[in-house]
Amino acid sequence: MVGGSLETLIAGTTTRTTTWQDAAMTIANTNPVTLDARGECVLWLDTAVIYKFILKNAQGVVQWTQDNISSPSSLSAEIAMQIQSKIKRVVSDIAALRLLDKNKHTQAITNGYSITGDGGGSEYYYDASDTTSADNAGSIIVASDGGRWKLIPSGVQNPRQHGAVGTGDVATSLQKMFTQGRAWEIPSGVYKFSSTLTADYSDPAFPGLTLPSIRHDISGDSAANTILEYTGTNTAITCIGSGLTIAEGVHSFDRLANFTLYPTGRTLLRNGIVLQRKAYTLIENLDVEGFSTGIFMEGCLTSSVKNVHSRNNKFGFVLGDPTNFSRPNSLNFERVTVLNNAEAGVVANLLGASNHFNGLNVERNGRQGNANDGGFLANIVGDNGIASLTMTAGYFEGNGGVADLVLTNVSAAFVTVILTSVTFNRVSSTIHTTNNIRIGNTGGGRIKLIMIGCGFLSAGSYVPSAARPFIQYDAACEVIDIGCTYSETVSMPLQLSASTTLAGRCNAAATVSTQPAGVSATRDGVGIYTVQRGGGFSSTADGYVAVAICNFTGGSRKVERITQAGNSFQVVITDNAGTLADGDFSWTVTRVRA
Repeated sequence: MVGGSLETLIAGTTTRTTTWQDAAMTIANTNPVTLDARGECVLWLDTAVIYKFILKNAQGVVQWTQDNISSPSSLSAEIAMQIQSKIKRVVSDIAALRLLDKNKHTQAITNGYSITGDGGGSEYYYDASDTTSADNAGSIIVASDGGRWKLIPSGVQNPRQHGAVGTGDVATSLQKMFTQGRAWEIPSGVYKFSSTLTADYSDPAFPGLTLPSIRHDISGDSAANTILEYTGTNTAITCIGSGLTIAEGVHSFDRLANFTLYPTGRTLLRNGIVLQRKAYTLIENLDVEGFSTGIFMEGCLTSSVKNVHSRNNKFGFVLGDPTNFSRPNSLNFERVTVLNNAEAGVVANLLGASNHFNGLNVERNGRQGNANDGGFLANIVGDNGIASLTMTAGYFEGNGGVADLVLTNVSAAFVTVILTSVTFNRVSSTIHTTNNIRIGNTGGGRIKLIMIGCGFLSAGSYVPSAARPFIQYDAACEVIDIGCTYSETVSMPLQLSASTTLAGRCNAAATVSTQPAGVSATRDGVGIYTVQRGGGFSSTADGYVAVAICNFTGGSRKVERITQAGNSFQVVITDNAGTLADGDFSWTVTRVRA
């Protein structure tokens, strides 16, 4: 046996294996090669046999073969260099990558960006055809010998591969996510940045949806573990689309997901995320807190916000309508929480058509007694469509200010709002709203608010007051109650419209009756009965039709007349001679106001 050494031939590649066999591949491998701590090996050859050298990677793929080896001298320096050039050279970081010899290596792996293990490791290849590209400290690394090392795309990029490592300012590295496009994943950790991260699609030449562009998909590991801390003085993240005359930049297909964003000191003086003139945008699984406005969406449409928490800001969300652009239309909010925002949870300067909030949680927003504060405050219009807003399975509790939900129609158009299974709770004597719901108009258009199965609760230390009704609205608006529940009658609103149909039954003495919740019957005198509802059957006496029939078992009784008022109607019963007489009766109310 004779010995030989291939120094640094496969240095650092401890996952690779070598196999020795005779050239005819008939003799079993009896001489496996073991790598030492430096990734080097010593080869022992039997001079009586011609061997074949096979080098494989960890997946068993052949990287290099050499036939007819009968002695160590057969593995010349030239062959060793050829083998070496086929192997991915492993180095510690980008600084070490810059020192690689382009004549000896064509592929490289870094174990980190600044130091081994910092999460910025990548795979690179030497591009011999490129001698002019500038070093961008990420996807292009220019070595000391002028070689251009290019990052091998892996489908999803990591900002640590571009220098977002350590505890210092990584704004430059994070900005690449918004200017290079592609999909990005931000690993767990805290990332501090001092300047606004901006994506701007407003250029008239911005590519269409079917063309490559800087449209981005940016996602952290989770909102719990990927933390972006803004140390600057303006807006943390701004994404700008185009105006009406530039169709392509509006349609973004952007996504921001799975991270927490907050400013240093949480001083409520800066804006978190600002989206302007954008469609097809998805915001999900975020926690945004400590800003003046957590998330500001101006002129955005056909976009979704899912599982987002905007907490401890001055305003949780602000929805705006820029000049010369579309109304905020077709926005979908799902499982969104606005919590502990100093002045309001959601403020909509203007809402257009078909905006939906499912599972919106609005708690502890606004200041007690402040007429400008509340849970959800929106100006709505009907010029883009009269179905402006729907809200399903919402939850309001512990808010301060004017109301949990304030809706004002600022247009001349008719607007419909539908609330389904929404809960409104006032539970504290020290922090509560004046109303749960307040609707009105300043543009002449009516709001028709249809409530289906909603609940209104006064509980805890809160003391109900007739001066603070559950619902308040002006004469131009209408509230239609379909199966809603109220915990007490002191706060019942005046002139609340009934469901489409209500019905009940009363005995002759008015001592036993079967009535819907909130409806009662009294005997005012012989044959005279009043059926009343705290919230009214309609806002006006002619807004509904009441019908009654006498069920008197002895016969000879009839309903002589029915007289309607806004929140009650009177039933008069006589005998066949026309004399007032008591009798059982059934009644039905049908609302007819348009």
